[in-house]
Amino acid sequence: MNSGAGGLTIPPIFGSGLVDCLMVIALLLAALTAVLWRQVRSVRSDRDRLCIALERIESGDYSDDTLDLQSSALDMVSAAYGRMVPNIRSTFEELEWNACHDALTSTLNANNFKRQCVASLNMALDNSLGGGAMLFVDINDFKTINDNLGHEAGDRFLVTCADRVRLACATFKSGKMAALVAGADLSNFDPVIGRLGGDEFGIFLPGNPDRGDVEKFVAKLQRLIAEPCQIGSHSLNAKISIGIAFSADHHNAYDKLLAGADTAMYEAKSLIGSGYRFYDEAMRNKADLILDRELEIRQAIQQSQFTLHFQPQINLATNQIEGTEALIRWNHPTRGLVGPNEFIPFAETYNLIDDLGDWVLTEAIATAARWRKQGRNIRISVNISPKQLSRVELIPLIRALLDFHKLPAEALEIEITEAALMRCEEVTRERIEGLRRDGVTIALDDFGTGYSNLAQLLALPLDRIKLDRSLLTNSSFQRRTRLVVLSIIQLARKLGINVVAEGVENEEQLRFLQHINCHFVQGFLFSPPLTETEFLELCANHEAAHTKAVTA
Repeated sequence: MNSGAGGLTIPPIFGSGLVDCLMVIALLLAALTAVLWRQVRSVRSDRDRLCIALERIESGDYSDDTLDLQSSALDMVSAAYGRMVPNIRSTFEELEWNACHDALTSTLNANNFKRQCVASLNMALDNSLGGGAMLFVDINDFKTINDNLGHEAGDRFLVTCADRVRLACATFKSGKMAALVAGADLSNFDPVIGRLGGDEFGIFLPGNPDRGDVEKFVAKLQRLIAEPCQIGSHSLNAKISIGIAFSADHHNAYDKLLAGADTAMYEAKSLIGSGYRFYDEAMRNKADLILDRELEIRQAIQQSQFTLHFQPQINLATNQIEGTEALIRWNHPTRGLVGPNEFIPFAETYNLIDDLGDWVLTEAIATAARWRKQGRNIRISVNISPKQLSRVELIPLIRALLDFHKLPAEALEIEITEAALMRCEEVTRERIEGLRRDGVTIALDDFGTGYSNLAQLLALPLDRIKLDRSLLTNSSFQRRTRLVVLSIIQLARKLGINVVAEGVENEEQLRFLQHINCHFVQGFLFSPPLTETEFLELCANHEAAHTKAVTA
């Protein structure tokens, strides 16, 4: 053992002296370098693996939930990745599900219903199973539930109906499907259920079911739907109308198949209670006629075939024409002048009334503005249908038209039928009241047809009521009828509401209305509906006659 100057003893590991010390230091440095290099390679490897994993996620591959990173420097990244992947997968699956399903009922939405029906049709054809049957299901009188109980109750009712549709479909297999070899994979031939509209569901029954299969299924569905549904304190019984079409009759084309079922559903609505109809050749011809008429009306709007006629409203106190009702007519290229009774009901049934109604509003306001520039301050009345009334866009449209034509709001009167106004929702009444505050006159049309209670007039945003012509055209115009009219006018006066008597056709009716101080009259006794030129000429003649009578 060697001893240094200070008494320090150095062990003879490799020998003695300075060389041995340098060798020890060199070995320690080499070992440390190796450890550091392994750490660097580990970090680089983990970094590369992380980049590859992130690229895989970016491409939509979430198959690997774990990433085992060894470097302590990336431990936090590794843990975060482990939490991230299942969350991403869950979010992606939720987004994908929401894109394919109706949020309220959890059935397929309309687009995905079509996609799955087409796939089912193609698969059935590929497996020589024919096609299938399409059912178009509509819940009768659903709007009444919404109006009376509110949308929340309506939504709960729809969810219950959807659950019962699923229950009916759960065990369905057509006779042909049941005859397949046991053990065959029938998972792709389950019924397809989708929500097609507010209260409308589509059901596609695959496997080429025959009429008997479908009727058994419909009976089961009707039985389930008819069971009482408890919504709060209300027990509701649903009734449904079902249209049925077979794919073989529509060459396995989805759009035609659904249209056929829809057509049959409308036929079923004419039945009492819950009913169903199978699509047939007669309906095909009717559907073709409907399609032709729909196209004809749309073209008529585009080609300006519609026109307005005007029937004057006379103020009995002044004997002046102070207003007029704008009435639509169709100048048909082959049939001549067509009255509204021949196309308005069709337009309301087949969703054309909004287009027609917007045209009438636009034309009437433009006409009233044109008259104002000519010095004729005549109020113009426009009828609004119940379907138009429910549109959120209606009130903004009226305001925009008045502003565009610089027409004072008091020059416009909106006529709303008694039935529509009595049943409209609170939010709709508030919109009407806002329009009334703008200065637009609100008139209750067809008053006296049996829907209203006179006391309800207090709660309605009204300026005028129009007595239905049936009150004046009573076969004998009996004393009882006269008392009813008198009572209405007296109550209206106390409420500050003007009354317009429609359908005045003879002197007896006029004398009675003058005697009881009715405000305004309208009817064929004074004039039928006239073209604009004829109406302006009538106004000029009436003014001239009135002036002559006053100065005589």
